[in-house]
Amino acid sequence: PEVPLRPLRENEETYVPVYYPNTTDPKAAANLELGPGSTLEGMDLNLRKLRTVRVRGMVQLPPNPNANGAAGGRGGRFGGEAGGGGRFNGIIQLVPRNNAGVSGPGRIGPIDREGRFEIRGVTPGAYYLVGGAGPGGAERGAMIRMPIEVGGSSIDGLLLAPANVQPLKGIIRYDGESPAAKTGVGLTLAPLEFNPMFGAGVRVQVQEDLTFEAVNIQGDQYRVQASNIPTGYYLKNVRYNDVESPDLTITVPATGGGQLAVTLSSKGGTLEGNVTNEGGKPAANSTVLLWPKDRPERFDLVRSTTADAQGRYTFSALAPGDYRLAAVEEVERDLETDPEFLRRLDSAAETVSVKESSREGKALKEIRPPQ
Repeated sequence: PEVPLRPLRENEETYVPVYYPNTTDPKAAANLELGPGSTLEGMDLNLRKLRTVRVRGMVQLPPNPNANGAAGGRGGRFGGEAGGGGRFNGIIQLVPRNNAGVSGPGRIGPIDREGRFEIRGVTPGAYYLVGGAGPGGAERGAMIRMPIEVGGSSIDGLLLAPANVQPLKGIIRYDGESPAAKTGVGLTLAPLEFNPMFGAGVRVQVQEDLTFEAVNIQGDQYRVQASNIPTGYYLKNVRYNDVESPDLTITVPATGGGQLAVTLSSKGGTLEGNVTNEGGKPAANSTVLLWPKDRPERFDLVRSTTADAQGRYTFSALAPGDYRLAAVEEVERDLETDPEFLRRLDSAAETVSVKESSREGKALKEIRPPQ
């Protein structure tokens, strides 16, 4: 169906999202701490209408290799349609920039068969205008975005189209022993300032010979993430155009392209020990948490495990470096990797250093989770 485009009006009022304590600015939102068994009262929110504008234009998505529909096909205007129903398989939305970690789907608008879109109820601010060719397309980089600034007037005539960029090529290498099965590793390039709910980055298909080619990678800063790493291995480093990045981030120029080398190593360290409770007995089922010291950006190094019936725990395939370590009773699973929870736990944690191929031991006293 076509998008019903109404005449642009500058005096529309729309209910907008409100954050505690009654602010429409995500940056001014306050954190709420809810301890075990506690109750928070008086958390009232007052919905309000604000003067809003509209954003409209045309979208041209990158080719969707998974598409098999009629109109669009491979490399059509929309990157392909979903087969069978003749319906465009895409999404367009505005995602706030620098939103202080407040996540949400943003303002979403429909796209008609001609590629026209209109997003209503937009408040002034800095946004990314994002288009994606459906769930399958994101795996091949079929997602594009552009930064826009919205002021007090509606915007018309935008064109969201893929930039003419060179593909980013690369290879996965193994340091130390080679695993029996080298394939199956997944790579994701996640923009540092952009994390929409429908896709956290561009997933890259790794070939059997461990090479890969990422298309439609626009100029931006990305964090390289690896998944399905073989047991006993860790992500050692990434090198972009032969320059190593300690924090696993790369800066792709506006023209795209470049060479990326990702190294996985079997020379990780091992950390083991025993956990005892206040009475000096083995703390069975205690949750043991490990996170990097002074490297908050390396969330990929955060680990958790459960002590066995004798209170023993083991971490293996650890990247060399300094870590913080703590054994905590009764930790909810979603808190085990929560940065705020780990920050509050830090004062009671132990420090341990792990070296390449080393085997370290650390005895722990079980503590109660911070309130």
